[in-house]
Amino acid sequence: MAQVKSLGLEKEVLCPGFQTGDALNRTYRTADVGISTLGCFRRGLTRCSSLKAREYAAAGLPFLYAYDDDSLTGKEPFALRVPNDDTPVDMERLIAFVERCRRQPDCSVQERTFAEEQYDWKAMMQRILVFLGV
Repeated sequence: MAQVKSLGLEKEVLCPGFQTGDALNRTYRTADVGISTLGCFRRGLTRCSSLKAREYAAAGLPFLYAYDDDSLTGKEPFALRVPNDDTPVDMERLIAFVERCRRQPDCSVQERTFAEEQYDWKAMMQRILVFLGV
């Protein structure tokens, strides 16, 4: 938050802190993009299953991420993959991504459907049962 203030971006950048319920849903509805886990490389990680990305998908909020995720191919129209290193996020690419998502009215619907198919407990348990041969 200190950097946001030092750059005079308080009106453009929201750092709401912990939220739940209606407050969180209002934040998701007014947000342009979610930022999932960045900097996994600093812990020596290349793979991740970020809960934050799954929350964004369930909310229909486009997001960016920087890791290998077994559920994401890198071609989803609602998720932008960035390098898992110290490379600065290409802001022009991010803006183009957000604008493209805005122009596609069904992007959020596709994202929520994806979340239901990939992250819903029923879908996850079905994959486990299939794996176990039950």
